[in-house]
Amino acid sequence: MTSGVPFQGAASSSSGQFIYLISALHVAHLLGGMLFLLALLLRVMHADRDAVRTLVFIRNPYHRRQLGLLGTYWHYIDILWVVLFAVFLFMY
Repeated sequence: MTSGVPFQGAASSSSGQFIYLISALHVAHLLGGMLFLLALLLRVMHADRDAVRTLVFIRNPYHRRQLGLLGTYWHYIDILWVVLFAVFLFMY
């Protein structure tokens, strides 16, 4: 007896493909967010070396928008994890 979800091309077994697709999209979304977080962290650390560079960095609308987008992404992921945890906790 095997465990796991089979990945087959038959129309009757498309649920296995759906699970793998959703998992791949989740990993891609998570890696994209983490790469964006790493790139922004490196830029902030570089700007933090000098007070003038820090002031220019935080007043730049482009960088402020990036920080805002990162905050929105991070809060979305937090809410998603809490909701999924509650669903799995109370439904199963």
